[in-house]
Amino acid sequence: MIRSRLVGILMSTLLAGCAAPAGASIETTGPNPSAESVATVLPAPPLRVLPVDPNLSAVSLANPSAEAKAAMDLCVRAGDTVAGMAYLDSARDVRKYMLTNGNEPELQTDKPAWIIQFSGAWTFRNWTAYNPVCVVVDGVRMIFAPYGTAADGPAWSPPADFVWPTVALPPLAK
Repeated sequence: MIRSRLVGILMSTLLAGCAAPAGASIETTGPNPSAESVATVLPAPPLRVLPVDPNLSAVSLANPSAEAKAAMDLCVRAGDTVAGMAYLDSARDVRKYMLTNGNEPELQTDKPAWIIQFSGAWTFRNWTAYNPVCVVVDGVRMIFAPYGTAADGPAWSPPADFVWPTVALPPLAK
């Protein structure tokens, strides 16, 4: 299990290094199934139901700010289910909204961040994450698989030093 988790963290780090600048298109080779087709094959465990953080503003799906749209362009694919999204004043605050131990080096910055929580199974090239989280700092996309990957199997549980979030991101506003 720990080996699988480390592979997921390594893949997140590698993907972050390959991120395109804001507004650029991201091309992949080979088939890239939609979130719906993956979810029917690999059911993801449901996200915990948590109260929405009242200190965060919902992002408008119909009329997002230029910065929010840039983050969406980097993270959201056709068919993805976005459970929540918000702008954070500091990337360090991601730990409030994502299952983590708080020691991810790429989040140890006071730079602002966009965070997007997905619901369901999400496949990128050759790995599948359950309920992944995308964080954008300085136009660089980072994908995290804090809730496990297909390689972890159905009996996956978080490492003992991980802390569950106590509040959720606001859902997208219409």
